[in-house]
Amino acid sequence: METVISTASIQQTNPAAGGQNRLILSMILQQNVATMSNFSICNLSGFQHTNGESIYVSVNSPLFLTSYWMEPHCLFFSNGEPIAAQAYSYQIAFSVRNAHVANQGSDMLIFSYNSITVPLTIISEDVLGVPNGSIPGKVVIPALIFTSISQSSALANTSNT
Repeated sequence: METVISTASIQQTNPAAGGQNRLILSMILQQNVATMSNFSICNLSGFQHTNGESIYVSVNSPLFLTSYWMEPHCLFFSNGEPIAAQAYSYQIAFSVRNAHVANQGSDMLIFSYNSITVPLTIISEDVLGVPNGSIPGKVVIPALIFTSISQSSALANTSNT
C-alpha cells in the first residue's frame, strides 16, 4: 500500500492541570483521502474525557471532520468529504481538557489512518515555562513561588535597604 500521509506531527498548547488544551496535529498528504476515512491517535494519557464524548475540532482548511474520545486513551476522527493532497500541512486542532493530576505525557503515541500505522513526530518544546510542555498529555500542577520583601525603615524620606 502506498503512503498517504507523508509527514505528521503533534503537540499541545497548555500543560496546566484541569485546563482547556488543544492538541494540534499537522499532516501533509501525498494522496487524496476518501470520504469517511478513519484516523486515530492512541496512547493519549493525561486527559479527562468519557467514552464516546464528542471532541471539538477545527482545521486550517474548509474540511468537515467529526471527532470523539474512545477508551482507552484514543482520539478518533473521520472526514465527511474527500481531503485533497497538497504541498502544505493541514493543521487540525482538537479541544481537550487536561486531567487534574500530574502526568508526564506520552512519547509513544500511535497515529493511524484506516488501521494503518503512520509515523508521528511528537513536538517537544517548552510551553508556558514548562520544559517539554508541548508533549501531548503532559500535565503539571501550577505552583506559586512565594518570596518575601522587607524594608529597614517605614519612615518617609529615609534610606531603605
